[in-house]
Amino acid sequence: MEHLPVLAELGVGFAGFTAIFLIFARRDDRFEPHDGLRIQAIFTASFMALFMSVLPLVLSESDIPESEIWRYCSGFGALVTLGIYAHISVDQFRLPSESRKKIGLTNTLVAHPLGIGIILCLGSIVLNLDWARSSMLYLLSIVFLLGIATSNFVALAMQKLR
Repeated sequence: MEHLPVLAELGVGFAGFTAIFLIFARRDDRFEPHDGLRIQAIFTASFMALFMSVLPLVLSESDIPESEIWRYCSGFGALVTLGIYAHISVDQFRLPSESRKKIGLTNTLVAHPLGIGIILCLGSIVLNLDWARSSMLYLLSIVFLLGIATSNFVALAMQKLR
């Protein structure tokens, strides 16, 4: 649990840095639809990383055994991540075909596999699989969330700084 505060700080820092970048990168009053989807993914993943980092720390102050804390947090994280993943996927599907093409391979090659990895890591903790080392997989799922935020930020920055 000693790594969780660092991951929480990374989530907050990443969201803050992205907000500052967006202020300077905005050319008009609005962003294009595909940019909005990327921004949504960045902030959602950053704040989800923050929340998933803080939740076990809060629950550790109770009398709940540590193994159960990982399972409760993983169950909650898996459900929320599935909901967010479905919502963003529907939003991406609803984009006009031009905007959908501008999203590019970043989501297909990086963000989607990381999203699936989060679900697999958290699901294996919830199912209490023998090979699952709960704390390690939980931390890995938070790192994957930060990876989703990072990949979308890099794609957005490369597009805006051209």
